[in-house]
Amino acid sequence: MRRDVKVHERRRMWEWASKEEFITFVTKNESPTMQAYTSRWTPEERKDVIEKVREILDMEFPSTETFQVPMIANIVVGRKT
Repeated sequence: MRRDVKVHERRRMWEWASKEEFITFVTKNESPTMQAYTSRWTPEERKDVIEKVREILDMEFPSTETFQVPMIANIVVGRKT
């Protein structure tokens, strides 16, 4: 049994040198979680995601290649009893 479980949210700005760098990170992430999530995507779906991410970045950050986005981490701390 666990007691005194608390979730601590941490935010920090993550700076990107270019939109392409961010797109590569998002669409070609090799973490096991992302690999499982994207494993059934067709090549056409992958292409659509890349285009949509690029479109969103161009809308949110016009006239610049560098930008910052908030990254959020939830840290769970508990005490085992």
